[in-house]
Amino acid sequence: MLGKNSEIKYKGKMFEIVTFEAKPGIDYEVAVRSPGVRLLIEHKRGDEVGLLMTKEIRRGRDQNILDYRLPGGKVFENLEEFNKAKENNIDISECALNAAKLEAEQEAGIHGGDFTTIGIARAGGSVEWDLYYFHVVNAIVDKQDLSEEEKMDNLEVVFLSVKEVFEKLKNKEINEGRSADVLWRWLVDNKFLAFI
Repeated sequence: MLGKNSEIKYKGKMFEIVTFEAKPGIDYEVAVRSPGVRLLIEHKRGDEVGLLMTKEIRRGRDQNILDYRLPGGKVFENLEEFNKAKENNIDISECALNAAKLEAEQEAGIHGGDFTTIGIARAGGSVEWDLYYFHVVNAIVDKQDLSEEEKMDNLEVVFLSVKEVFEKLKNKEINEGRSADVLWRWLVDNKFLAFI
């Protein structure tokens, strides 16, 4: 639970609004969403190092946009599963690793590989929506097993070289801010920015 006397005030399909007593006599409100996973799947094409990413149409309120994204998805299918896991003190990071392996197969079409936790990106103080990031190496690239929804979005797995990842970030073609931050750090930490 988020705090003393927490109460779900509203529950939608993806978010619930939870209020709780943050300090004596002071109520606080938080939007809660089940956590997600994102994968930095390092791959080689010849001698060129890069990442497997998805190219897809993302639906927005006002428009649909072409976006390059890190493969990933949900840790839990719905808020009920997420809340039950928290109530039962289940290790969410272990659930995230299992979800990452499943998403790697289904969305990116890879099998096996070594998964290392990079970290957790938190949305902010008034929104609880954690994204668990994993670095994946030594995976076997195979075939995607996309859901019908993903097929409708024309989701496609693409290889982007380090330079292409840099260009997509620079040109704001990677729209998920937290993932962009993790990608910038991956480029810097691995000293891949020597080409600029």
